[in-house]
Amino acid sequence: DLMAMHRLGRLVGHGPTLIEYLVGVAIESMAIKGELRFLSETKPSTKMLAMYRKQLDRLPARASVADKIDMAERSMFLDIAHRMARGQMGLNQIRDVGGGDNSLIEKMAEGAILQAVDWDQLLKSANKWYDRIVEASRKADYLERSSEFKRFDKDLKETPPRIAEQERCCHCWEVSRGLHKRCPTY
Repeated sequence: DLMAMHRLGRLVGHGPTLIEYLVGVAIESMAIKGELRFLSETKPSTKMLAMYRKQLDRLPARASVADKIDMAERSMFLDIAHRMARGQMGLNQIRDVGGGDNSLIEKMAEGAILQAVDWDQLLKSANKWYDRIVEASRKADYLERSSEFKRFDKDLKETPPRIAEQERCCHCWEVSRGLHKRCPTY
């Protein structure tokens, strides 16, 4: 039954993660394809079409993508960062490389990288990025939302150079004691 597929899609889509939302959308898209075929082959009356429309209108609302990002996706990232900061998870686990034995050099390099991270700053920065994408996702107007996502993507792409520039400024300041004002990136 096509309505059962719609209900199942909406139910699955209300799960906490973005993946569940997307699976729900996929299930509903299969229902829509089935409906289009059904309509083209059966040529229902206006009265039947009105009845189908009423059934569709009674379906529960679709889940909010913004809620998925704000709660589950953010929480998963923060959990991973927290576990890495405490040494309970390594870079290979994130990349999902699998159970191979890392060489001593790889483990030492990973340890040095993880010790160099300012975890407090990372968590604050990540939360700001999540706040921005959630805010953009909540825009009701498609053009506004699209414009916000383009700005978000642009800012995200420009971030690594900005971070590198800030690090150079900090380095100039630490090394030169006061010469940081002359640093071209200041």
